[in-house]
Order: sequence, then C-alpha cells, then structure tokens
Amino acid sequence: MFGFGKKKQDEGLSSNLQKFLEEADKCYVSAFQIRSIAVLKNHFSRECALAMLSWINAEASSRLLLHDKVRKTEWVIQSEDNVSLKILKSCVYREVRLTMSKTMKMSDDYQEIWTVDKTNGYMVTSIQTVEGGF
Repeated sequence: MFGFGKKKQDEGLSSNLQKFLEEADKCYVSAFQIRSIAVLKNHFSRECALAMLSWINAEASSRLLLHDKVRKTEWVIQSEDNVSLKILKSCVYREVRLTMSKTMKMSDDYQEIWTVDKTNGYMVTSIQTVEGGF
C-alpha cells in the first residue's frame, strides 16, 4: 500500500547523505524517547540540540516514538548552496488494523525542514516543523 517494507534510497540524495539522514533521524527519535540531547552530539549542532531541549522535555510528541514499521520517512532536497542543504522530511503513518473492520493511523502525518551543514561532513543545524504540511 505505502511501500513500508524494504528501505529504498530517496531520489536526488547521495548514499552518504541518505545514510546520515537515517542515522540522524534515529538519534532524533531516541532523544525524544529518553528525553535527553546527549545522543544528538554526532549528528546535530550544539545550537540545534539546545534549541530542541525544551521541546523534548516539555512538549515531546508521541509521533516520534513510533517504530519504522508503522511510518514511512521520505527526504527531498528543497534547496542547496555551497554551505548547506534544506531538506524536507515527510513522515506518513500507515493504518493499523484494530478489529476486522476498523483501522486507525498511529499518529498524524507531519513534515519538517532540516537544514544540514555540509562543510565538514554533515551536521543538522536546525529543524522547523512545516505547519499544515499535509
């Protein structure tokens, strides 16, 4: 239905960037699960991690706690310059069967814009939620 099986590379992304984004996203989800920014240090700038700290501690969203098998994440480069990339992250949740006749999405679909510095490898420098993305 949504292709929630085997992961495939998103169009327009190098394999190194794809791998970085997937690893960074796992750290991002983990930070919400454990309510700590310590896991972000290798993939997120200090400023970005500190900016997320109040959201993680006060407003942590359950949408980020769900397993990869119930959500499909796609990455699309929105813009690029010599220093950074702006990448649209789209998360779509599949419906889970509750009973023989009822299904329900595990969470609301959402979109974010990730700014990734590419001067020395990759580093996420900011994340912005896209309001009304879907």
